[in-house]
Amino acid sequence: MKIVSKSEADTKMAAEVFLFGFVKKFVGRGALVAGLSGDLGSGKTTFVKFIAESFGLPPIVQSPTFVIEKVYSLPSSLNAREFRRLIHIDAYRLKDAYELLALGWDDMVKDKENIIFVEWPENVREALPDDANFVRFSHIDDGARGIEWEEE
Repeated sequence: MKIVSKSEADTKMAAEVFLFGFVKKFVGRGALVAGLSGDLGSGKTTFVKFIAESFGLPPIVQSPTFVIEKVYSLPSSLNAREFRRLIHIDAYRLKDAYELLALGWDDMVKDKENIIFVEWPENVREALPDDANFVRFSHIDDGARGIEWEEE
Protein backbone atom coordinates (compact mmCIF):
# COMPACT_ATOMS: atom_id res chain seq x y z
CA MET A 1 0.00 0.00 0.00
CA LYS A 2 1.34 3.42 -0.88
CA ILE A 3 -0.33 6.60 0.38
CA VAL A 4 0.60 10.22 -0.23
CA SER A 5 -0.25 12.28 2.82
CA LYS A 6 -0.80 16.00 2.29
CA SER A 7 -2.38 16.59 5.71
CA GLU A 8 -2.76 15.19 9.20
CA ALA A 9 -6.16 13.87 8.11
CA ASP A 10 -4.45 11.85 5.36
CA THR A 11 -1.92 10.49 7.87
CA LYS A 12 -4.72 9.58 10.26
CA MET A 13 -6.51 7.69 7.48
CA ALA A 14 -3.27 5.87 6.58
CA ALA A 15 -2.75 4.90 10.24
CA GLU A 16 -6.29 3.52 10.50
CA VAL A 17 -5.98 1.54 7.25
CA PHE A 18 -2.64 0.10 8.38
CA LEU A 19 -3.95 -0.74 11.84
CA PHE A 20 -7.00 -2.58 10.49
CA GLY A 21 -4.89 -4.76 8.19
CA PHE A 22 -2.15 -5.23 10.77
CA VAL A 23 -4.49 -6.47 13.50
CA LYS A 24 -6.47 -8.65 11.08
CA LYS A 25 -3.29 -10.29 9.80
CA PHE A 26 -1.86 -11.16 13.20
CA VAL A 27 -4.85 -12.24 15.31
CA GLY A 28 -3.89 -15.03 17.67
CA ARG A 29 -0.13 -14.50 17.78
CA GLY A 30 2.18 -12.78 20.27
CA ALA A 31 2.77 -9.03 20.33
CA LEU A 32 2.17 -7.15 17.12
CA VAL A 33 5.36 -5.39 16.05
CA ALA A 34 5.82 -2.74 13.39
CA GLY A 35 9.02 -0.98 12.41
CA LEU A 36 8.72 2.61 11.23
CA SER A 37 11.54 3.84 8.99
CA GLY A 38 12.16 7.27 7.53
CA ASP A 39 14.03 10.51 7.91
CA LEU A 40 13.58 12.85 10.85
CA GLY A 41 10.28 14.70 10.55
CA SER A 42 8.78 12.32 8.01
CA GLY A 43 5.72 11.43 10.12
CA LYS A 44 6.60 8.35 12.17
CA THR A 45 5.53 9.73 15.56
CA THR A 46 2.43 11.38 14.09
CA PHE A 47 1.45 7.98 12.67
CA VAL A 48 1.78 6.35 16.12
CA LYS A 49 -0.22 9.22 17.65
CA PHE A 50 -3.11 8.42 15.31
CA ILE A 51 -2.82 4.69 16.02
CA ALA A 52 -3.15 5.50 19.73
CA GLU A 53 -6.15 7.74 19.08
CA SER A 54 -7.78 4.87 17.14
CA PHE A 55 -7.65 2.93 20.42
CA GLY A 56 -9.37 5.78 22.25
CA LEU A 57 -6.38 7.53 23.79
CA PRO A 58 -6.33 11.32 23.85
CA PRO A 59 -3.66 12.99 21.67
CA ILE A 60 -0.87 12.42 24.21
CA VAL A 61 1.69 10.48 22.17
CA GLN A 62 5.04 12.22 21.90
CA SER A 63 8.36 11.11 20.48
CA PRO A 64 10.21 8.79 22.86
CA THR A 65 13.60 9.90 21.46
CA PHE A 66 15.11 10.91 24.79
CA VAL A 67 13.48 8.26 26.98
CA ILE A 68 13.73 5.52 24.31
CA GLU A 69 10.41 3.89 25.27
CA LYS A 70 6.92 5.02 26.20
CA VAL A 71 4.17 2.64 27.28
CA TYR A 72 0.51 3.63 27.05
CA SER A 73 -2.33 1.69 28.67
CA LEU A 74 -5.17 1.09 26.25
CA PRO A 75 -8.86 1.11 27.15
CA SER A 76 -10.02 -2.49 26.76
CA SER A 77 -13.54 -1.63 25.70
CA LEU A 78 -12.41 -0.10 22.41
CA ASN A 79 -10.38 -2.86 20.80
CA ALA A 80 -11.51 -6.29 19.73
CA ARG A 81 -8.16 -8.01 20.23
CA GLU A 82 -7.96 -6.77 23.82
CA PHE A 83 -4.60 -5.06 23.55
CA ARG A 84 -3.62 -3.68 26.93
CA ARG A 85 -0.52 -1.69 26.01
CA LEU A 86 0.77 0.35 23.10
CA ILE A 87 4.56 0.45 23.31
CA HIS A 88 6.38 3.13 21.32
CA ILE A 89 10.15 2.75 21.03
CA ASP A 90 12.58 5.13 19.36
CA ALA A 91 15.74 3.19 18.50
CA TYR A 92 17.49 6.22 16.96
CA ARG A 93 20.09 6.38 19.74
CA LEU A 94 20.46 2.59 20.13
CA LYS A 95 23.64 1.14 18.69
CA ASP A 96 22.45 -2.45 18.35
CA ALA A 97 19.79 -5.00 19.28
CA TYR A 98 21.44 -5.76 22.62
CA GLU A 99 20.41 -2.34 23.89
CA LEU A 100 16.81 -3.14 22.98
CA LEU A 101 17.04 -6.41 24.90
CA ALA A 102 18.03 -4.41 28.00
CA LEU A 103 14.56 -2.79 27.92
CA GLY A 104 12.93 -6.19 28.49
CA TRP A 105 12.30 -6.73 24.78
CA ASP A 106 11.96 -10.51 24.98
CA ASP A 107 9.06 -10.28 27.44
CA MET A 108 7.44 -7.39 25.55
CA VAL A 109 7.38 -9.22 22.23
CA LYS A 110 5.99 -12.46 23.70
CA ASP A 111 2.98 -10.71 25.27
CA LYS A 112 0.02 -10.80 22.88
CA GLU A 113 -1.57 -7.90 24.77
CA ASN A 114 1.12 -5.56 23.38
CA ILE A 115 1.14 -3.65 20.14
CA ILE A 116 4.64 -2.30 19.55
CA PHE A 117 5.91 0.41 17.20
CA VAL A 118 9.68 0.79 16.78
CA GLU A 119 11.04 3.88 15.09
CA TRP A 120 14.45 3.41 13.42
CA PRO A 121 14.07 -0.41 13.30
CA GLU A 122 17.19 -0.71 11.16
CA ASN A 123 19.24 -0.04 14.33
CA VAL A 124 17.81 -3.12 16.09
CA ARG A 125 16.72 -5.32 13.18
CA GLU A 126 18.21 -8.50 14.64
CA ALA A 127 15.85 -8.32 17.64
CA LEU A 128 12.63 -7.82 15.65
CA PRO A 129 10.43 -10.87 15.07
CA ASP A 130 10.27 -12.38 11.61
CA ASP A 131 6.58 -11.46 11.33
CA ALA A 132 7.11 -7.75 12.06
CA ASN A 133 5.58 -5.34 9.57
CA PHE A 134 7.47 -2.34 8.26
CA VAL A 135 6.21 1.08 7.28
CA ARG A 136 8.43 3.47 5.30
CA PHE A 137 7.95 7.23 5.55
CA SER A 138 9.46 9.67 3.05
CA HIS A 139 9.48 13.37 2.29
CA ILE A 140 7.95 14.05 -1.12
CA ASP A 141 8.01 17.83 -0.83
CA ASP A 142 7.25 20.52 1.76
CA GLY A 143 3.58 19.61 1.89
CA ALA A 144 3.55 15.88 1.27
CA ARG A 145 4.85 12.65 2.80
CA GLY A 146 4.89 9.15 1.42
CA ILE A 147 3.68 6.29 3.64
CA GLU A 148 4.22 2.78 2.33
CA TRP A 149 3.92 -0.81 3.59
CA GLU A 150 3.61 -4.31 2.22
CA GLU A 151 0.21 -5.97 2.16
CA GLU A 152 -0.31 -9.71 2.01
